Amino acid sequence: SGADTITITSARLQPDAGPWTLLGTLDGRRLAPYEKIFADVEFLPVASGRVDASLIVESQGACLDTTKSMLTGTGREKGVPITYRVPLRVDEYVVGPETRLDIPVHLDADVRDALIDSIAWTVRYQEVNLVVDSILMGQAPDMLLRADIMPGAIRFHASRRGPMFGTPGTLGLMRSLCRSAIPDSTPLNIVDIQVWSQEPTEAVKNDGYVIIDACGPRNLITFKSKTRFRIAPPLPVTGSVLQIMTDAEREDAAYIDVTDALGRVLLSVANVPVARGQAQLTLDISSLSSGTYLVVVRSVSRGTVTAYVPVVR
Repeated sequence: SGADTITITSARLQPDAGPWTLLGTLDGRRLAPYEKIFADVEFLPVASGRVDASLIVESQGACLDTTKSMLTGTGREKGVPITYRVPLRVDEYVVGPETRLDIPVHLDADVRDALIDSIAWTVRYQEVNLVVDSILMGQAPDMLLRADIMPGAIRFHASRRGPMFGTPGTLGLMRSLCRSAIPDSTPLNIVDIQVWSQEPTEAVKNDGYVIIDACGPRNLITFKSKTRFRIAPPLPVTGSVLQIMTDAEREDAAYIDVTDALGRVLLSVANVPVARGQAQLTLDISSLSSGTYLVVVRSVSRGTVTAYVPVVR
Protein backbone atom coordinates (compact mmCIF):
# COMPACT_ATOMS: atom_id res chain seq x y z
CA SER A 1 0.00 0.00 0.00
CA GLY A 2 1.03 3.64 -0.26
CA ALA A 3 1.66 3.77 3.50
CA ASP A 4 4.29 1.05 3.12
CA THR A 5 6.39 3.05 0.67
CA ILE A 6 8.28 6.30 0.79
CA THR A 7 8.96 8.79 -1.98
CA ILE A 8 12.15 10.80 -2.24
CA THR A 9 11.07 14.39 -2.67
CA SER A 10 14.52 15.95 -2.76
CA ALA A 11 18.15 14.82 -2.89
CA ARG A 12 20.88 17.42 -3.01
CA LEU A 13 24.43 18.20 -1.99
CA GLN A 14 25.28 20.95 0.45
CA PRO A 15 27.10 23.11 -0.50
CA ASP A 16 25.77 22.76 -4.04
CA ALA A 17 28.97 24.12 -5.61
CA GLY A 18 32.45 22.67 -5.34
CA PRO A 19 34.29 19.45 -6.16
CA TRP A 20 31.39 17.21 -5.08
CA THR A 21 28.69 16.44 -7.68
CA LEU A 22 25.58 14.29 -7.40
CA LEU A 23 25.32 12.19 -10.54
CA GLY A 24 21.78 11.73 -11.75
CA THR A 25 18.66 12.43 -9.74
CA LEU A 26 16.86 10.58 -6.97
CA ASP A 27 13.85 12.90 -6.89
CA GLY A 28 10.58 11.03 -7.27
CA ARG A 29 12.02 7.58 -6.57
CA ARG A 30 9.68 5.31 -4.61
CA LEU A 31 11.07 2.77 -2.15
CA ALA A 32 9.37 -0.30 -0.76
CA PRO A 33 10.07 -1.41 2.83
CA TYR A 34 13.71 -2.54 3.30
CA GLU A 35 14.58 -1.58 -0.28
CA LYS A 36 17.99 0.01 -0.75
CA ILE A 37 18.95 2.89 -2.99
CA PHE A 38 22.40 4.04 -4.03
CA ALA A 39 23.48 7.58 -4.82
CA ASP A 40 26.41 8.11 -7.17
CA VAL A 41 28.61 11.09 -6.36
CA GLU A 42 31.76 12.37 -8.02
CA PHE A 43 34.71 14.11 -6.33
CA LEU A 44 36.89 16.22 -8.62
CA PRO A 45 39.11 18.48 -6.48
CA VAL A 46 40.90 21.39 -8.09
CA ALA A 47 43.23 22.01 -5.14
CA SER A 48 44.90 20.04 -2.39
CA GLY A 49 43.25 19.72 1.00
CA ARG A 50 40.16 18.26 2.62
CA VAL A 51 36.68 19.15 1.35
CA ASP A 52 33.51 18.14 3.21
CA ALA A 53 29.95 18.06 1.92
CA SER A 54 26.58 16.66 2.94
CA LEU A 55 24.11 14.57 0.96
CA ILE A 56 20.65 15.60 2.16
CA VAL A 57 17.72 13.35 1.23
CA GLU A 58 14.15 14.38 2.05
CA SER A 59 11.41 11.77 1.79
CA GLN A 60 7.67 11.51 2.29
CA GLY A 61 5.99 8.43 3.71
CA ALA A 62 3.76 8.26 6.73
CA CYS A 63 5.63 11.39 7.78
CA LEU A 64 8.31 13.72 6.49
CA ASP A 65 11.89 12.58 7.04
CA THR A 66 15.32 14.03 6.32
CA THR A 67 18.53 12.00 6.19
CA LYS A 68 21.95 13.64 6.15
CA SER A 69 25.09 11.75 5.06
CA MET A 70 28.53 13.26 5.42
CA LEU A 71 31.03 13.14 2.54
CA THR A 72 34.75 13.77 2.99
CA GLY A 73 37.34 13.97 0.23
CA THR A 74 40.99 14.92 0.19
CA GLY A 75 42.52 16.53 -2.86
CA ARG A 76 46.24 16.20 -3.39
CA GLU A 77 48.77 17.25 -5.93
CA LYS A 78 49.79 14.67 -8.49
CA GLY A 79 52.50 12.46 -7.09
CA VAL A 80 52.06 13.79 -3.55
CA PRO A 81 50.90 11.04 -1.14
CA ILE A 82 47.99 11.50 1.27
CA THR A 83 48.91 12.45 4.82
CA TYR A 84 46.87 10.46 7.34
CA ARG A 85 45.77 12.17 10.55
CA VAL A 86 46.38 10.10 13.69
CA PRO A 87 44.16 11.63 16.43
CA LEU A 88 44.73 10.66 20.08
CA ARG A 89 42.26 11.70 22.77
CA VAL A 90 41.94 11.65 26.56
CA ASP A 91 38.56 12.41 28.15
CA GLU A 92 37.54 14.95 30.82
CA TYR A 93 36.32 13.95 34.29
CA VAL A 94 34.80 15.47 37.42
CA VAL A 95 34.99 13.07 40.38
CA GLY A 96 35.01 13.06 44.15
CA PRO A 97 38.10 12.52 46.33
CA GLU A 98 39.50 8.98 46.60
CA THR A 99 37.70 7.88 43.43
CA ARG A 100 39.15 4.97 41.47
CA LEU A 101 39.19 5.92 37.78
CA ASP A 102 40.16 4.07 34.59
CA ILE A 103 41.27 6.74 32.12
CA PRO A 104 41.36 5.54 28.48
CA VAL A 105 43.49 6.87 25.64
CA HIS A 106 41.49 6.74 22.39
CA LEU A 107 42.47 6.50 18.74
CA ASP A 108 39.66 8.40 16.99
CA ALA A 109 40.22 7.60 13.29
CA ASP A 110 40.65 4.57 11.06
CA VAL A 111 44.27 4.82 9.92
CA ARG A 112 44.83 1.24 8.78
CA ASP A 113 45.67 2.45 5.27
CA ALA A 114 48.64 4.36 6.68
CA LEU A 115 50.24 0.97 7.48
CA ILE A 116 51.40 2.09 10.91
CA ASP A 117 54.06 -0.03 12.56
CA SER A 118 53.82 1.64 15.98
CA ILE A 119 52.71 4.76 17.87
CA ALA A 120 54.39 6.21 20.94
CA TRP A 121 53.14 9.02 23.16
CA THR A 122 53.36 10.38 26.70
CA VAL A 123 50.55 11.46 29.02
CA ARG A 124 51.63 14.02 31.65
CA TYR A 125 49.68 14.77 34.85
CA GLN A 126 50.13 16.13 38.38
CA GLU A 127 50.98 13.48 40.94
CA VAL A 128 49.43 15.51 43.74
CA ASN A 129 46.00 14.87 42.16
CA LEU A 130 46.45 11.53 40.44
CA VAL A 131 48.15 8.30 41.44
CA VAL A 132 48.49 5.88 38.50
CA ASP A 133 49.26 2.38 39.74
CA SER A 134 48.89 0.24 36.60
CA ILE A 135 48.18 0.27 32.86
CA LEU A 136 45.65 -1.95 31.07
CA MET A 137 45.66 -2.78 27.37
CA GLY A 138 42.76 -1.26 25.45
CA GLN A 139 40.31 -2.97 23.10
CA ALA A 140 41.80 -1.79 19.80
CA PRO A 141 42.50 -4.92 17.74
CA ASP A 142 45.85 -6.38 16.61
CA MET A 143 47.83 -4.28 19.06
CA LEU A 144 50.61 -4.89 21.58
CA LEU A 145 50.91 -2.19 24.26
CA ARG A 146 53.87 -1.37 26.48
CA ALA A 147 53.90 1.40 29.09
CA ASP A 148 56.41 2.86 31.53
CA ILE A 149 55.10 4.70 34.60
CA MET A 150 57.36 7.61 35.57
CA PRO A 151 56.90 10.47 38.05
CA GLY A 152 54.03 12.53 36.66
CA ALA A 153 54.07 10.85 33.26
CA ILE A 154 53.41 7.61 31.40
CA ARG A 155 55.19 6.66 28.19
CA PHE A 156 53.07 4.42 25.93
CA HIS A 157 54.15 2.38 22.93
CA ALA A 158 51.51 0.59 20.82
CA SER A 159 52.84 -1.70 18.10
CA ARG A 160 51.32 -3.62 15.23
CA ARG A 161 50.35 -7.29 15.63
CA GLY A 162 48.09 -7.69 12.61
CA PRO A 163 46.23 -6.00 9.75
CA MET A 164 43.53 -4.43 11.97
CA PHE A 165 46.04 -2.25 13.81
CA GLY A 166 45.01 1.36 13.28
CA THR A 167 41.31 0.66 13.83
CA PRO A 168 39.54 3.26 16.04
CA GLY A 169 39.28 2.25 19.68
CA THR A 170 40.85 2.38 23.11
CA LEU A 171 44.63 1.96 23.08
CA GLY A 172 45.24 1.81 26.82
CA LEU A 173 43.72 2.61 30.22
CA MET A 174 45.39 4.29 33.17
CA ARG A 175 44.15 2.80 36.48
CA SER A 176 44.20 5.75 38.83
CA LEU A 177 43.32 7.03 42.28
CA CYS A 178 42.07 10.64 42.42
CA ARG A 179 43.10 12.70 45.44
CA SER A 180 41.88 16.03 46.74
CA ALA A 181 44.59 18.70 46.82
CA ILE A 182 45.39 22.28 45.87
CA PRO A 183 45.08 22.84 42.95
CA ASP A 184 41.92 20.75 42.67
CA SER A 185 42.54 19.49 39.12
CA THR A 186 45.19 18.07 36.86
CA PRO A 187 45.52 18.32 33.09
CA LEU A 188 46.00 15.14 31.10
CA ASN A 189 48.37 16.35 28.41
CA ILE A 190 49.35 14.14 25.46
CA VAL A 191 52.88 15.05 24.35
CA ASP A 192 55.84 13.64 22.41
CA ILE A 193 53.73 11.73 19.87
CA GLN A 194 55.72 9.64 17.39
CA VAL A 195 54.27 7.57 14.56
CA TRP A 196 56.26 5.04 12.53
CA SER A 197 54.40 4.17 9.33
CA GLN A 198 54.82 3.34 5.66
CA GLU A 199 52.59 6.25 4.60
CA PRO A 200 52.87 9.93 5.67
CA THR A 201 51.07 10.71 8.93
CA GLU A 202 50.26 13.73 11.07
CA ALA A 203 49.64 13.27 14.79
CA VAL A 204 46.94 15.38 16.45
CA LYS A 205 45.68 15.31 20.03
CA ASN A 206 42.79 16.25 22.27
CA ASP A 207 43.94 16.68 25.88
CA GLY A 208 41.75 15.95 28.90
CA TYR A 209 41.67 16.77 32.59
CA VAL A 210 40.49 15.45 35.96
CA ILE A 211 38.75 17.73 38.46
CA ILE A 212 38.62 16.35 42.01
CA ASP A 213 35.56 18.04 43.50
CA ALA A 214 35.79 17.97 47.29
CA CYS A 215 32.66 20.15 47.65
CA GLY A 216 30.24 17.67 46.13
CA PRO A 217 27.13 18.31 44.02
CA ARG A 218 27.22 22.13 44.09
CA ASN A 219 30.18 22.11 41.67
CA LEU A 220 29.08 19.03 39.78
CA ILE A 221 26.17 21.07 38.48
CA THR A 222 28.66 23.22 36.62
CA PHE A 223 30.81 20.40 35.30
CA LYS A 224 28.43 17.89 33.76
CA SER A 225 29.66 14.30 33.68
CA LYS A 226 29.69 12.53 30.35
CA THR A 227 27.16 9.83 29.55
CA ARG A 228 28.77 6.42 29.14
CA PHE A 229 27.80 4.15 26.24
CA ARG A 230 28.44 0.47 25.57
CA ILE A 231 27.44 -1.77 22.65
CA ALA A 232 25.36 -4.56 24.16
CA PRO A 233 26.08 -8.22 23.36
CA PRO A 234 25.68 -10.54 21.63
CA LEU A 235 28.01 -9.84 18.73
CA PRO A 236 27.76 -10.38 15.84
CA VAL A 237 24.25 -8.96 15.56
CA THR A 238 21.86 -11.31 13.77
CA GLY A 239 18.59 -9.50 14.42
CA SER A 240 17.09 -6.26 13.18
CA VAL A 241 18.12 -4.03 16.09
CA LEU A 242 21.34 -2.96 17.80
CA GLN A 243 21.18 -2.44 21.55
CA ILE A 244 23.28 0.33 23.11
CA MET A 245 23.58 0.46 26.90
CA THR A 246 23.70 3.91 28.51
CA ASP A 247 24.67 5.22 31.94
CA ALA A 248 23.78 8.90 32.37
CA GLU A 249 24.07 11.13 35.42
CA ARG A 250 21.38 13.39 33.95
CA GLU A 251 19.00 13.30 31.00
CA ASP A 252 20.95 13.60 27.77
CA ALA A 253 20.61 13.33 23.98
CA ALA A 254 22.57 11.00 21.70
CA TYR A 255 23.67 11.11 18.07
CA ILE A 256 24.34 7.81 16.31
CA ASP A 257 26.12 7.30 12.97
CA VAL A 258 26.73 3.99 11.19
CA THR A 259 29.25 3.87 8.34
CA ASP A 260 30.42 1.08 6.06
CA ALA A 261 33.96 0.06 5.11
CA LEU A 262 34.09 2.82 2.46
CA GLY A 263 33.24 5.51 4.99
CA ARG A 264 29.69 6.00 3.71
CA VAL A 265 27.15 7.01 6.36
CA LEU A 266 24.34 4.47 6.05
CA LEU A 267 22.38 5.41 9.16
CA SER A 268 22.32 8.69 11.05
CA VAL A 269 20.01 9.37 13.99
CA ALA A 270 19.98 12.63 15.96
CA ASN A 271 18.59 13.80 19.29
CA VAL A 272 17.83 10.35 20.70
CA PRO A 273 16.60 10.85 24.30
CA VAL A 274 18.84 9.27 26.95
CA ALA A 275 17.19 8.67 30.32
CA ARG A 276 18.91 9.35 33.61
CA GLY A 277 20.60 6.32 35.15
CA GLN A 278 21.18 3.03 33.37
CA ALA A 279 19.05 2.48 30.29
CA GLN A 280 19.11 1.09 26.78
CA LEU A 281 18.83 2.58 23.29
CA THR A 282 17.52 0.55 20.35
CA LEU A 283 18.73 1.28 16.81
CA ASP A 284 16.90 -0.22 13.84
CA ILE A 285 19.56 -1.83 11.60
CA SER A 286 17.21 -3.98 9.52
CA SER A 287 18.38 -2.17 6.37
CA LEU A 288 21.99 -3.31 6.85
CA SER A 289 23.26 -6.39 5.03
CA SER A 290 25.96 -8.73 6.34
CA GLY A 291 29.22 -6.95 7.04
CA THR A 292 31.16 -5.00 9.63
CA TYR A 293 30.12 -1.43 10.35
CA LEU A 294 31.62 1.44 12.34
CA VAL A 295 29.15 2.68 14.96
CA VAL A 296 29.84 6.08 16.55
CA VAL A 297 27.67 7.28 19.43
CA ARG A 298 28.05 10.83 20.78
CA SER A 299 26.06 12.84 23.29
CA VAL A 300 25.45 16.45 24.24
CA SER A 301 27.45 15.78 27.42
CA ARG A 302 30.40 14.80 25.15
CA GLY A 303 30.20 11.12 26.01
CA THR A 304 31.21 8.88 23.12
CA VAL A 305 31.82 5.32 22.04
CA THR A 306 33.30 4.06 18.77
CA ALA A 307 33.02 0.37 17.91
CA TYR A 308 33.12 -1.97 14.94
CA VAL A 309 29.93 -4.06 14.94
CA PRO A 310 29.64 -7.23 12.80
CA VAL A 311 26.23 -7.99 11.30
CA VAL A 312 25.31 -11.46 10.04
CA ARG A 313 22.16 -12.15 7.99
